Amino acid sequence: MKLIKFFYLLFSASSINFSLAQNCDLPPTYFGNTGSNMSVFFTPTCLTSIDATDENAYLVALTSSGLVVGSKSIYGLSQTNIALWSDDPQTPEIDGAVANEVISFKLVNGTDLYDVIMPNPVVYGVNDLIFLINPALRILVECSESVYGCTDLNAFNFDTTANTEFDPSTCIAIKEGCTDATAFNYNNAANTDDNSCIEVIEGCTDATAFNYNNAANTDDNSCIEVIEGCTDATAFNFDTTANTEFDPSTCIEVIEGCTDATAFNYSSSANTDNGSCIEVIEGCTDATAFNYSSTANTDNGSCIEVIEGCTDATACNYNAAATDSDACVYTTDLNDCATCSGEQDGTGTVVDNDTDSDGVCDDNQAVDCVLPLPFEGSTSSSMAVMLLTPVLNSLNITDEDAYLVASTQSGLIIGSLPVYGVTSTTIYLWARFRNISNRWSCIRRDD
Repeated sequence: MKLIKFFYLLFSASSINFSLAQNCDLPPTYFGNTGSNMSVFFTPTCLTSIDATDENAYLVALTSSGLVVGSKSIYGLSQTNIALWSDDPQTPEIDGAVANEVISFKLVNGTDLYDVIMPNPVVYGVNDLIFLINPALRILVECSESVYGCTDLNAFNFDTTANTEFDPSTCIAIKEGCTDATAFNYNNAANTDDNSCIEVIEGCTDATAFNYNNAANTDDNSCIEVIEGCTDATAFNFDTTANTEFDPSTCIEVIEGCTDATAFNYSSSANTDNGSCIEVIEGCTDATAFNYSSTANTDNGSCIEVIEGCTDATACNYNAAATDSDACVYTTDLNDCATCSGEQDGTGTVVDNDTDSDGVCDDNQAVDCVLPLPFEGSTSSSMAVMLLTPVLNSLNITDEDAYLVASTQSGLIIGSLPVYGVTSTTIYLWARFRNISNRWSCIRRDD
């Protein structure tokens, strides 16, 4: 519950228009909420005495430090109240009024600013409620023209004519140093010269450079890179770009010779070519070889040994590896049926294909075959073999009397059955049958 305080003052105050010359800015309206406040109620008598004539007129409450803690537009109102906000203890900065602090009020009436003296002091108390019953005193604040500048006597830019320091951060601290822009140690951050300037001495300041100048303090881009190498003009590796000979022993003596690694007479120790290089000519350099080349100076492993033998590919003793021709043997040396055995390494012979010397080649001898008879009878035991369609189709049977005969390796017939027009069937193979008349064979005969 708010504590209600009534202040009844016997004196009467009215608006007084005397001026207090000072630099001033119109205070802003309050915006925010710190969580707790105090209420000040303006009765018609008090509010009317403030005499707000501008449609945008507002009343501002301030702490002793000038912090705005509340405001209210009051034009056209007969009575009102203003909330004065407390400091928020949860934040590090002071953002509101504190207990027992005296609150002052100002009226912003258009472009005019007034100090408003309330009929009694307003002392801040959290959750308090104060009623202002008697008239207030309104005093016009006459704002003189502001001259903005730094008012800090210790600042570099202290302004003796300034009466208003708009922003303390605009004051510039004195910083001593060399302020001569042509000096080596010119400090563009310095604003006060301390006689420390050093003359500029140009030169190469790179200690690793060939022409380093230890007296220079300003690099003039004249540095020359150190280039190590042989500086002896008579040496093989004389370097025209070198300016520093790190080690005289690195110079190499000129050695003339053939420097072409692909040449026949290439010299690995030569470093200067003297035009003596001989072209490599590959070939067989073995004078005893079959393909010896008298112009070759580099053996390429192509030498072929001399091999005597028959070099006629139509001969039976033809030797494909032979390099020198020797006696050849032909099939015509024997008879018309003769052929070569086929070897081509010189070991081939003539093959006699008329073994009975009848003038008829063995391959042309006719063969008479005796067709086996169908099996008849049975023995004490048998074996059944089922013939399925794929097997029968593969036999390509075309004769109506065709039959299939089963025989042993010795030619003994042990079973048979007709197979023309049959899609599947079973043949029985009989055991321990001794009828030798069921054997069959083919007999060779001459045409």
